[in-house]
Amino acid sequence: MIQSLRSFRVSHSSEVGFSSRRIFRVPSIAAFLLLASMFACGGGSSNTTTPAPPPTLRQVVAAHNIKVGAAADSPYLSDSNYATILGSEFSQLQAENEMKFSFIHPGANTYDFSGGDALVSFAQTHTMVVRGHTLVWHNQVPSWVTSGSYASSQLSTICKTTSRLSWATTRQSLCLGRRQ
Repeated sequence: MIQSLRSFRVSHSSEVGFSSRRIFRVPSIAAFLLLASMFACGGGSSNTTTPAPPPTLRQVVAAHNIKVGAAADSPYLSDSNYATILGSEFSQLQAENEMKFSFIHPGANTYDFSGGDALVSFAQTHTMVVRGHTLVWHNQVPSWVTSGSYASSQLSTICKTTSRLSWATTRQSLCLGRRQ
């Protein structure tokens, strides 16, 4: 607006007959009106206090002695937005898949607790409880079990062994976390 007033003064001042002294008052009046409207709308307020952030979901339900949980996968914990929301909004963590049979016992003589360990470690760091999950699930049984020709007693032994090792490892992780 000020630029258009200046160009008006330069190109049209002789035609309209304004004095240059009067033209300079128009931008001053415009600036005054702009500042007045900012103060009227709170734009010039000296109040610099910021409102407190709203409580997290975790805080709201904790007031009612309720835990709110989320299922998670450890690869996503490296995403800072995911980890921040998971750690602040939820008080209970459950593994999506990493504590299931096919992940824990991928080969006949292979065990991998790294995904579950990462989730338990994250939960401990964020004072979350860990909820167990279905260890043996029809959809996530390792191929070495489904393609093997095991008798029912052998399958029972495989499942019991995996279950005992899983529980012992989980219990050990939880106990070690309490000592730290």
